[in-house]
Amino acid sequence: GGGRTYSSPVFTLVPPKSNWLKWSNIGELDFTVWRDNIAGERPTDWKGWIYAIKKLGSKIVVYGQGGVSLLTPADNAFGFQTVYQLGLLSKQTVVGDDSVHFFIDSEAKLCRFSDGIEVLDYSEYLNTLTNPVMSQDIETKLIHICDGARGFVYNPIDKSLGSGPKNITGIAGQIGALYITA
Repeated sequence: GGGRTYSSPVFTLVPPKSNWLKWSNIGELDFTVWRDNIAGERPTDWKGWIYAIKKLGSKIVVYGQGGVSLLTPADNAFGFQTVYQLGLLSKQTVVGDDSVHFFIDSEAKLCRFSDGIEVLDYSEYLNTLTNPVMSQDIETKLIHICDGARGFVYNPIDKSLGSGPKNITGIAGQIGALYITA
């Protein structure tokens, strides 16, 4: 005997918060907010789910169901500024690199985000899509917008929209090869 008692591990399940951002300690996967106050969390000022967080230059952009916002570092936390009051049409309607993003807003308008947000529109075509997926060819910069039944291609260089493949769900390049999923 030694009289030892063993207890079972304790798990705490927290329901997801749809409009909250969380960040961890640097280099850690643990999001617990400790006394050092490096990890943290904050709500957005719009309702709905957060769909994507992307880097744009030195900024961090939060794309969601209810808006588009910028995160700016402020000590151990982040400042938050909503720059577009409409959210994304669906969770896979934003693409881009560190210099420019393209997204489709909840009114089915194509938008460009670089220094500011430019509404390109094309809603008369894009509102015919159900749950679209955007993919961008990094080499040609062409943006494919598809839903399985219809498809469009936007050329950001020519600023033109045309019909295209209906079922592209992803595009990636690796060591000189182009990979397309459908």
